Amino acid sequence: MDLAEREQRVFALLGVLNRQQKYLQWLLIKDRRALFLLKVDQITWIEAQGNYVRVHHRRGSHLVRETIGALESELNPTSFLRIHRSVIVHLGGIKELQPTPHGEYRVLMEDGTHLVLTRTHRPNLQKAIGRVL
Repeated sequence: MDLAEREQRVFALLGVLNRQQKYLQWLLIKDRRALFLLKVDQITWIEAQGNYVRVHHRRGSHLVRETIGALESELNPTSFLRIHRSVIVHLGGIKELQPTPHGEYRVLMEDGTHLVLTRTHRPNLQKAIGRVL
């Protein structure tokens, strides 16, 4: 079996796994050396980079050819939240929220990353946690 056939089989398997659930459970990551499956709950945050996203997880980050809007629509909204036009976070990865003078919040992630929760996206977080910020 050649590489193209193996890739097709992996894509088919991924399709079956993801169709069994309402939201995306696995993400196929393709880099120069290999293809591998990343369980979506291992993702800590995602940043847009044009028509790509950089997916950050516990062991590093990878560039995936997918727009942030398309990926957001496939993620479980009770676990993942858009906090900026170019950033989605896993709610379980938020360590601290620090208010800024401009009505935004500085978001400190468990991995030490600092992100920004914009005023536009603040209502999304308020709805997700059931509290007014």
